[in-house]
Amino acid sequence: MEKKRLTDWLSKGAYFAEVLISFVLLAAVVILLIATVLKSGIFWPDVHHLDFNEFLSNVFNLIIGVEFTKMLCKHTPDTVVEVLLFAIARQVVITHGNIWESILGVVAIAGLFAIRKFLIPQLPKHWHQNNETDCSQSELDNMAA
Repeated sequence: MEKKRLTDWLSKGAYFAEVLISFVLLAAVVILLIATVLKSGIFWPDVHHLDFNEFLSNVFNLIIGVEFTKMLCKHTPDTVVEVLLFAIARQVVITHGNIWESILGVVAIAGLFAIRKFLIPQLPKHWHQNNETDCSQSELDNMAA
């Protein structure tokens, strides 16, 4: 009985730690968003200080931060694939590497789309809405088949 209580306590602690990390990450994303808007020259246009690559890099970092926060909250394979998609897309678009690096990035993105399409079972809509497993085992077995 004591072991179950300790396991439950650790599980709750891990959950609250994840929520805290998500809030800190979201706060950092909001701060980065404000800094990006102010630095981009939207309010004080100055063409000489506008670096589009830096702007794109900051925007991709914001998107990856938001997707990472969603991944910490949802714990689904879809959110993991989304974070990887954005991270690889950022690498391909921002770094301007040689042609082979770009081709490898595109192949990796295509592979992630194939994984999402063929290897991740499509869950019922109510799964995504409340993020709880209220489907029966037979429904899950039918989705996997």
